[in-house]
Amino acid sequence: MNDKIKLNPVSMGIETGFFIFGIILSSMIFSQSQTLETIAAIIDCEYIGDAKFPVLGMNEIHVVQPGDIVFVDHPKYYSKALQSMATIILINKKVDCPAGKALLISDDPFRDFNKLTEHFNPFMAASAAIADSAKIGKHTIIQPNVFIGNNVVIGDDCLIHANCVIYDDTIIGNMLQFTPVRFWDRMLFITKHVRKSSTNS
Repeated sequence: MNDKIKLNPVSMGIETGFFIFGIILSSMIFSQSQTLETIAAIIDCEYIGDAKFPVLGMNEIHVVQPGDIVFVDHPKYYSKALQSMATIILINKKVDCPAGKALLISDDPFRDFNKLTEHFNPFMAASAAIADSAKIGKHTIIQPNVFIGNNVVIGDDCLIHANCVIYDDTIIGNMLQFTPVRFWDRMLFITKHVRKSSTNS
């Protein structure tokens, strides 16, 4: 079973009505619990903590949960990472390990975070614009020129506008709308909760 990527719309501080303007961040939940020792072996690094300490997934620092790995590679953000909800911190310096947590000591946390991503969610080449393995909910509308990758799950009553790209193993909930826009030379998205029409069954 593939590890799933959950899509989390994260507000950038611009919110009007049902619209949320922000970068789409993703998290990986492992299909099976891993151990600190196993993760350290994959990226060939030292660790601080119980060798059997459970590792449940990986996440970006703004949306971490207990059991997640989060990476940090700058002293300015050490405290934020160490005090986050993540219980495994991939860091480039030996520091005091907070109670109930574990550390992975790496000379390049960003590189090793990507290595873990590739290990648990290897790339699969697309064979179609909308993968046969994708599951699309009732009354969801997919506009032209949308790419939907392998094992994607999209909920009911969503609207995916033209030119959106949804990568492998992404999970999207119900009643959401995605529109790609160009802003500050980065591809961001407008997401919108869609009111369900009274005509839908």
